[in-house]
Amino acid sequence: MVGCMLTGIFCIPQLGGKVADISLLNQLAAQAGSIVLTVIYCGVLTWLIMKFVDKTIGLRVTPEQEERGLDVSDHNERAYNN
Repeated sequence: MVGCMLTGIFCIPQLGGKVADISLLNQLAAQAGSIVLTVIYCGVLTWLIMKFVDKTIGLRVTPEQEERGLDVSDHNERAYNN
């Protein structure tokens, strides 16, 4: 996000940039808008993927597996000797 915003700052001609027909505020607004859209896009897709995984294989283990311990239920061995 910082790099995206700094791209808008470093593109102005006063700092050696090649963009001459756009103001700093317009460029920063465009960069901020792209950040917002990217965060929304990634959030929505992550939510969809998690819903898909939850409906197919599930995101949680069963209460019995959780009580017994995942080291025993998944790997059939104990992590710590008691």
